[in-house]
Amino acid sequence: DDTFMDEEFKKGKKKGNEANPLTLNEFIELSKMKFSSNVFEKTKDRFVLQCSTGLRFSDMDKITPDKIDKGRLKINPTKTEETKDDNTIYIDLNKYSRAILKKYHNDTTSLRISNQKYNDNLEDMFEELKWKKRTSHNGRDTFISICIQKKIPVEVILTWTGQGSYSVMRRY
Repeated sequence: DDTFMDEEFKKGKKKGNEANPLTLNEFIELSKMKFSSNVFEKTKDRFVLQCSTGLRFSDMDKITPDKIDKGRLKINPTKTEETKDDNTIYIDLNKYSRAILKKYHNDTTSLRISNQKYNDNLEDMFEELKWKKRTSHNGRDTFISICIQKKIPVEVILTWTGQGSYSVMRRY
């Protein structure tokens, strides 16, 4: 039965997707933290890796040693697989991403988790820290925001994040 298609049914307006990044200081502080809980430690590592690479949640567990060459990560983002002929992106690794990848021997398959569980863990971790709530997408927000603050050209950020449009950057 398609009652939801009734004339009375009104589709809600999508709220503008606002960025919710960590500040640079929060990011640095989080990257230095050590948690006694293995769940929080892995959650922090996932999030710091997102904040330092700009990867989407769906690409976090795709990193294997063969995807890293000369200090760069070479990856084909899931979201753009069907929309671009060559969707390969190259991300320069920084000291934060290199430290996390070294810890996991350049293989993030052990960090595999459902998006819902990851977001639940992030909520718990940030609640324990008494910080503002964040979700998996906010790691990407943090990466882009820090890049913009560091005056990295938008064209470079678009290339690193696999974005095809300048309009995506407006929210930052």
